[in-house]
Amino acid sequence: QGHFTRWGAFVELDYRDAPQDPQGGGYYVVEYKRYDDRTLHRHDFGLWEFQIQQFIPLIHQRSTLAFQIAGAASRAAPTQSVPFYLQPAIGGATGLRGFRAYRFRDRHALSLTAEYRHKVRGPLELAVFADAGRVFSRRQELKLRDLEVSFGGGVRVRWQNWLLLRLDVAFSHEGYQIWMRRLGPLSPKPVGLSSPWLIF
Repeated sequence: QGHFTRWGAFVELDYRDAPQDPQGGGYYVVEYKRYDDRTLHRHDFGLWEFQIQQFIPLIHQRSTLAFQIAGAASRAAPTQSVPFYLQPAIGGATGLRGFRAYRFRDRHALSLTAEYRHKVRGPLELAVFADAGRVFSRRQELKLRDLEVSFGGGVRVRWQNWLLLRLDVAFSHEGYQIWMRRLGPLSPKPVGLSSPWLIF
């Protein structure tokens, strides 16, 4: 792997009712990052990423419909290329949960998620979800067909601004995956896109 100089900027809009545990509102972010290859001078490229999250409260605030659309598009000059390890990827805990982490990579990526959450008692919350997405080498190939699909369910245990447990079990045509998030504080507000997709 070479050495890169990286710079970028982002804009965001956040009107979620409770960023630590949103039940309504939305979060939108667009980010641009520029990578300049300081070692081989063959991998200069730009990367656009976006994410849209929307939350709809149901049943007296005890249930929530959560939707997420995320995408990434890279662009390089004809004499340059995007190195494999920096290409957008989907698969894993933050998108297409029925596949192993970073299962699909290419120059562009799209990920869609729909999740239904229901607060059972106290800090316990159950969820069912469906994920879809794909990667592609040219923007002209973007089509909402031939998507990879996964589905599953999960348990979340929250306490104030702490996520005590997030456990998801997801299935796809390649089998199943189990994802667990470790104990830690919930970020009150994501800033930019530290990875292609943010857990929501």
